[in-house]
Amino acid sequence: MDFSKNMLELAEKRLKADVKLVEADAAAMPFEASSFDAVVCSFGVLHLPVPEDFFAESLRILRPGGRLGFTVWAATPATEAMALVHEAVQLHGNPNVPLPEAPPFFRFADVSDTTTTLETAGFCAVECKQVPMTWDLLDPTEAFVTFRDGTGRTAALLAGQTEDQLKAIEEHITKGTEAKRTGKMCRFQMPCVLTMAQKP
Repeated sequence: MDFSKNMLELAEKRLKADVKLVEADAAAMPFEASSFDAVVCSFGVLHLPVPEDFFAESLRILRPGGRLGFTVWAATPATEAMALVHEAVQLHGNPNVPLPEAPPFFRFADVSDTTTTLETAGFCAVECKQVPMTWDLLDPTEAFVTFRDGTGRTAALLAGQTEDQLKAIEEHITKGTEAKRTGKMCRFQMPCVLTMAQKP
């Protein structure tokens, strides 16, 4: 399920299995109450204007004992590529560009806040754990292009820079990426935080 038709079209092209794709809002899911064993959200919660609405909807559509699972990025400096982008914008650009409404980007990387939020929503047995991941690039210019063209809030942050600022930011990110090279690859540590919770 996604609110973006373009994302669903991409999924349809890539998926090999027989999967039903639904265009809908995570804050108002068009499903019957108590109809799912699990709800999974991959790196989506951090973009939602009101994540609590999604948690309430997840609780509603889960059967008793059903599980919610979602991932978010670990906070900087652990997520090295994001730390590099933020550093570049701080040094060469404007970090105060107006962005789409959403919670603080690393809010749900905080175990205490996440646990309190989910328990308040009605979940129990909340577990959060950091999962190691890496991002490997052959070409150091890929990092800037990925953040500029393939992200949500970070792309909006970059789009709000002047031409000169953006050029300086790109140069900083490319040099920083090259500095992460080991052999053929430039490697960033990019851990995520996996949260799981249960409907009573």
